[in-house]
Amino acid sequence: MPSAPKGRRVRIVVDTNTLVSGSLWSGNPGRLLDAVKAGKLTLLQTPQLWVEFVEVLNRPKFVVRLQLLGLTPPMLMSSTASHPPLWWRSSPGLSPSLP
Repeated sequence: MPSAPKGRRVRIVVDTNTLVSGSLWSGNPGRLLDAVKAGKLTLLQTPQLWVEFVEVLNRPKFVVRLQLLGLTPPMLMSSTASHPPLWWRSSPGLSPSLP
């Protein structure tokens, strides 16, 4: 696990694939998200990447996986919202909407 100067958390950027994999399966992506939840890492995302994550979770193959875990996309988003990512300024003129 990367380390930061004392008192500062390492900030990470992950792509949609890593968010989906870490949310639905175990392995390295899951360990990264666990570290975010534990406050060891800070997740940085753009609103556009977050919207893409929501859209991907609603794809049939991922809805099936969520059902096997006893979850729905809104339930997963709700649990993820308790550890919201920090946003950085993204491209002007892009304002995606949530499904």
